Amino acid sequence: MFLRDGKMETIVERLIHWSELQPQKIALQRKHPTGYERITYRKLWEKCRTAAKELKSSGLKPGDHTCLYGENSPGWAISYFAIHISGGVIVPLDAQLSARDSLNIIRYSNAKAIIADSSRLTELEALFQDGRNEVMLFSIEKLTALLKSNDGSDVYDYDPGDTQTIVFTSGTTGEPKGVMLTCENIMSNIQALVSFTEVSSSDNVLSILPLNHAYPCIVGLLSPLFAGATVTFSHSIKSLDLLSYF
Repeated sequence: MFLRDGKMETIVERLIHWSELQPQKIALQRKHPTGYERITYRKLWEKCRTAAKELKSSGLKPGDHTCLYGENSPGWAISYFAIHISGGVIVPLDAQLSARDSLNIIRYSNAKAIIADSSRLTELEALFQDGRNEVMLFSIEKLTALLKSNDGSDVYDYDPGDTQTIVFTSGTTGEPKGVMLTCENIMSNIQALVSFTEVSSSDNVLSILPLNHAYPCIVGLLSPLFAGATVTFSHSIKSLDLLSYF
């Protein structure tokens, strides 16, 4: 059990820990046809705090629901942590669905904001251009490219029972249903996984499955970062592309 002052250590506390202990180690990277996009643990923490401050400055309050809509990428991960640091509830959307097909979930989840990558932002802007839906839109690329702020956002102080994320089921047998996962739910899974699999800071984890699902998010992103490992995203899940990582 990872404890700090007698309490279960959080993923954010571990990010701070690794940003200080191994600031130049690669935390997130994504392979593109032309090379790698790489983010160190120090840069990851700076970007998360800066993006969180931007969300708070835009009017988002603790407890507000924010949808996260995009492909697996370092920007997706930074946006996830930015929402969490600022006190929000993360509602991941299936990147394979169109914005229009995601509209019911956006409305049902009572989202106050949507953070989306540029390929989906145009369609979202068209859906919400009439102004009847008070939903703020943020670009993943712009939010995560903000320059470092000297006074980035403070970390919101969650209770273990507070909701961290609402994960919607695939809806194969009916309408998608939102599953509320608390901070304690997620942290207990992370700590059990890290202890059982002995993942460490020397590991490099290839993230393939869509991060809007709980399993790949906890197993393929949060747990490796908790352990100080590197998470690598593929630009494609085709077998020939994946072979290039090994």
